[in-house]
Amino acid sequence: MDKLSIIELNKQGLADLHIHSCLSPCADLYMSPRFIANNAVERGLKVAALTDHNTSQNCPAFKSACEKVGLIPLFGMELNTREEIHVLCITDDLDRALAFDKIVSEKISKFKNDPLVFGDQPVVNEDEEVLYQIPYYLGGAVSISIDHIFDYIDSEKWMVIPSHINRKRNSLISHLGFIPDLPFDAVEVAKANDDGREKWGNYIVVRNSDMHRIEA
Repeated sequence: MDKLSIIELNKQGLADLHIHSCLSPCADLYMSPRFIANNAVERGLKVAALTDHNTSQNCPAFKSACEKVGLIPLFGMELNTREEIHVLCITDDLDRALAFDKIVSEKISKFKNDPLVFGDQPVVNEDEEVLYQIPYYLGGAVSISIDHIFDYIDSEKWMVIPSHINRKRNSLISHLGFIPDLPFDAVEVAKANDDGREKWGNYIVVRNSDMHRIEA
């Protein structure tokens, strides 16, 4: 995976590295992998990453959908660490993403999802048919701390990017007050309170949609 090229495409507005499908409990059910792929092409993107909360199980359908429209897919998740810090973990290999998904599924705090409270969590195929629902809430913390992510994934084969570090919740800055010296590939800045900087400390800044629903 040519990470520097992907980051450069992001800077040009041609790569979105933070998109949620209907599998994320806080996302719109219209956000199927097929819709995401089609929408990405409409937005002029060349590369898009599917990063649901703590799961990669809609990535197989995303791969198929991207292949049909000529979009380069990336796979992974937005990991919620033990400290409840959100971190994008992204790879270009579907099997690698699904292997990490199995690790995370064993380490997430499992309590029954209530769709009326948190939302549905459907795993779907490329034709938008529901295959099954994940029964436990995907928004919980995973027993992997921020400084042990790289014990489970190879930094050469993954992009690891702390999410929306300028937010007041679920970010490195809000929880730790600083960015630890770890081999992050970049840091993500959310639109709100974005001061336009290109670097945050020693790290390149990327900007993504963090798309959860059709209109945003």
